Amino acid sequence: MFQNLTVIIPAYNAAKYIKECIECFLDYPEMKVLIVDDGSTDDTVERAKQYEKCMRLKVLEGNHGGVSNARNIGLVNTETEYVMFMDADDLINLSKLPDEVFEMIEKKIDLIDLSALHGRENIVAQLSEEQKKDIILGLSGFKGQKNSVKLGDSGPIAKLYNMKIINKKNIRFNTDIYKGEDALFVMRFVTYASSLARVPVSIYRYRQHENSVTKKFPYSILNNHQNYVTEVLNIAELNTLPVVYRRELQLRSTINDALDCIRQQRNEDYYKISQSLNTYTIKQLRSLPKRLLLVAVVMKFNQLWLYRSIRNIRVNLKKIRKSQPVDFIDI
Repeated sequence: MFQNLTVIIPAYNAAKYIKECIECFLDYPEMKVLIVDDGSTDDTVERAKQYEKCMRLKVLEGNHGGVSNARNIGLVNTETEYVMFMDADDLINLSKLPDEVFEMIEKKIDLIDLSALHGRENIVAQLSEEQKKDIILGLSGFKGQKNSVKLGDSGPIAKLYNMKIINKKNIRFNTDIYKGEDALFVMRFVTYASSLARVPVSIYRYRQHENSVTKKFPYSILNNHQNYVTEVLNIAELNTLPVVYRRELQLRSTINDALDCIRQQRNEDYYKISQSLNTYTIKQLRSLPKRLLLVAVVMKFNQLWLYRSIRNIRVNLKKIRKSQPVDFIDI
C-alpha cells in the first residue's frame, strides 16, 4: 500500500527522539524510510541503523550542511513515485490515512496535502494559473481569494509530492537559505504542478522545542534575507504575479527579517536590513496588515527604540518558556 512512497527524515543529534520517530513506520514495512544524518555528534546514526534489518530503512550519513542539504541528499536517493518529509523529533500516525489518499496516488495527483488546518472538506483540483498564484500568495502570508484552494501549512511536511515533477524540474531546497527555504520549495513545486488534492486529516505531530535540525543552524540573517528575496521574486515572476504583490513580498520579508535580528540580537544585520525601509513611502507601507504596518512605521522612524523594546520583551518571554514543558502541535 505504501510501496510507492519514501519518507525523508533529516536528523541532527536526534538520539533522544529518533527511535520514537522511526517506530511510527514499523507497521508499514513496504514504505521506504531514509534517515539523512546531518553530521550528528551523538549516537543518532547507531540508533537508527538498528532498524535497517526489520524495515525498508536506510541511513545516509553526511556532513553538517543543514536541513536543506540533508533533504536534498534524500531526494537524490529517492526512487519511489512519491516522497514526503518529516523531522526526526516529530511523530506521524499513518493509520489515520483514509482510502482516498491511495486513490489519489493511483491517479498520479501531483501534490497531496494532508492537513485539517483549512476546512474539513476533501478537495481535488486541476490547478489553473490563477489558482497557483493564489496558493503562492497564501504561502507568502497573503489572504488570497475567499474560495481559493489553501494548503494546510507553508512548510514541506504533511504533504506527498510526485517525484516526476521534482526530477523533471530539478526542484531542490535552496542551501543558501536557512529560514523560509521550506516554503520556497513548496512554492516552486506548486509553480510546476498541474493537480492538487487536500485531505483534511491530522496525522502529523510537530514537536515544539529549540534543538531540532530545522531550528539550530548558524546563518547570517542579512545574507539569508538577500537570498530569500531574490528567490521569492524569481518565483513571483515565474507565476506572473503583479508588481504590487512582488513589492509587498519584499517588504514583508524585510520587516520579518529585521524582527528576527532583534530576536537573535544581531545588531549590525538589524540596522542594515531595517534601513531599506527608507526606500518605501508611507503610502506604500499602508498596504501591509495592521500588525506589520505598526512595526514598519516605528522601524522606519525609530529603529533603536523598537530594537530595545522588543529585545526586552523577548528576554522575559524566554524565561517563561523555559519553565514550560515540550509540547506538540497537531497539523
